[in-house]
Amino acid sequence: MKKIDGLNIYRNANGRIIFELIGNKKYYMSSCEKLFIIIEATYFDRQWKKTNFKIQKIVANIKDKKDDCKYQDAKEGFAHGENNPVPVVNIDIKIENNNDIIPTLCNGLTRTNFLLANNVKYLVFSISKKLLLDDADSYFFIKNDEI
Repeated sequence: MKKIDGLNIYRNANGRIIFELIGNKKYYMSSCEKLFIIIEATYFDRQWKKTNFKIQKIVANIKDKKDDCKYQDAKEGFAHGENNPVPVVNIDIKIENNNDIIPTLCNGLTRTNFLLANNVKYLVFSISKKLLLDDADSYFFIKNDEI
């Protein structure tokens, strides 16, 4: 098991990676992807609001994340806990103006808002390739085979 303040990462009995995110409660996500980026939640929220994608811009900028129209669906999904974790969200990262990191979610907008509303310290995303990004204090990568 890897332990980071506010995040535990381990494999379950079936060999799947489990991410235990600690906020108002413990929230569980899982994936069999090969590479993950773990981003400090408040940093992510600030950067996500800068997206140019219309739907994401609307969802990212909801003042009270609990007002997300699918919030209750995410709440029900996370309520299954460790025995049935929700899928890790896929992310792309765009770099604007040579250093402004703009995350774009491929799915899971409401799952992300749910976790932000429930005060997790970190967010976990699957990512296709490692990038050299500025603000290295706000994120780190982890490979599936490192767990």
